[in-house]
Amino acid sequence: MGTSVELLQQGNSGNVRVVATGTPTRMPQLPDLPAIAEFYPGFHAHSLNGLFAPRGTPQEIVDTLARLSAEAVRTPAIRERLLRIGVTPAGSTSEEYRAMLQADQKDYRAAALAAGLLKE
Repeated sequence: MGTSVELLQQGNSGNVRVVATGTPTRMPQLPDLPAIAEFYPGFHAHSLNGLFAPRGTPQEIVDTLARLSAEAVRTPAIRERLLRIGVTPAGSTSEEYRAMLQADQKDYRAAALAAGLLKE
């Protein structure tokens, strides 16, 4: 198991046999590689990349950083480069990114509880 960047590198190197991806759907870079969710609905294990700012950063600055980074990942050159290394650019708002982090936190907490790594 690894990130999509590792998946592409290892799969393309021939060092390992990649059998599925943990992303919710098939990766555009590997359209023949199934997503685990095709066999186990609801499964996802992904990594997120994003920018963070210190607590108390004025919302205007946060919004500007989010807008500029979203614009950057939508430019053809940057988008193509990210896709080539296994990163699917989203360009979300700070609110959307916060919601993704909170959802992941809930999922990982539930998994840790089920594995006995945390107590209620």
